[in-house]
Amino acid sequence: MAHYTDILPNGLRLVCERTASDVVYCGYVVGAGTRHEDTADEGMAHFVEHLSFKGTARRNSAAVNNALERYGGDLNAYTNKQGTVYHATVPSSPAPPTCSPTSCFTAPSRSAKSTRK
Repeated sequence: MAHYTDILPNGLRLVCERTASDVVYCGYVVGAGTRHEDTADEGMAHFVEHLSFKGTARRNSAAVNNALERYGGDLNAYTNKQGTVYHATVPSSPAPPTCSPTSCFTAPSRSAKSTRK
C-alpha cells in the first residue's frame, strides 16, 4: 500500500494511504494524549477532540460531521495515551472537493455554548 506524508507550514504532519481498494485513508495525530495531562487537566485531550466536531468559524457542527458522508466517506477521531488521532476514510473517486481532515477542523469554534455541556 502506497502512502505519503506531508508536513504543513504549521508543522502538522499529514499521512495519507491509498489501498488496493477504492478507499483512501487520511489522518493526523496531535501529540496531546492522556499521558500529557496532569491531575488538574484530566480529560482535556478528549474534551478538545469533541470540541473539534462542534464546528469552526467557517462550518457549523452539521457541516463538519456531514462533510465527507455525502461522498460516502467518514470523519472521526479518538484519543489515547499517546495523542489524539483525527482520520478520514473516503472513496478515491470522485474525490470530495471541500473537506479533508485538516480543512474540516481549521479554526475551531470557541463559543461558550460549545463548552458548557
